[in-house]
Amino acid sequence: LHDNSLTASIYPNVDRLPVCDPANLAVISLAAAMKDNESLITGKERRYLLLATFYFATNGANWTNDENWLSSEIDACNWLGVTCGIENQVTGLDLPQNHLRGSIPTEIGLLTSLDVLSLASNYLEGQLPTEIGNLLVLRDLNIASCLLSGEIPSEIGQLTILENLNLDANRFNGSIPTHMFACRELKSLILGRALEITG
Repeated sequence: LHDNSLTASIYPNVDRLPVCDPANLAVISLAAAMKDNESLITGKERRYLLLATFYFATNGANWTNDENWLSSEIDACNWLGVTCGIENQVTGLDLPQNHLRGSIPTEIGLLTSLDVLSLASNYLEGQLPTEIGNLLVLRDLNIASCLLSGEIPSEIGQLTILENLNLDANRFNGSIPTHMFACRELKSLILGRALEITG
């Protein structure tokens, strides 16, 4: 997934991939899509892989609405909740209250053009991945009312143009990382009912 030069030639043994890993499921899904649509190009393949990994990691088949997701006929930029910029880079992922269940995959950090990430009011568990710190152009992060736990990653402090951060109603523990104060553009910070936070 880290290679921008993804081509069909990297999938010769796709039928042998373990299906328990979301990234592997994404590759299998892409390989199936490519059999019916050979016009997929490198940029489309990479978008498909990263978003499909997110889909499988969050139990996409049981979302309230997964309109167009994993379609071989419709570009990922037109999947429900996905926004793309001028060069078709994914700039927004907006899927609140959509019955997402599972964990946020580390591959989220590869969507480096994300400006908005809104996953509030879902059933997301586990830790917020440290790779969130790779989203250097992120301005709006809303993961309120999920079931996230562990410490708030200090890597959030790398999001220097972040304007809105909502972590309310999760199960974070530990203290508020001082690195967060490096987010100098922050206008709205909501921690509210993240009751297990101290400091």
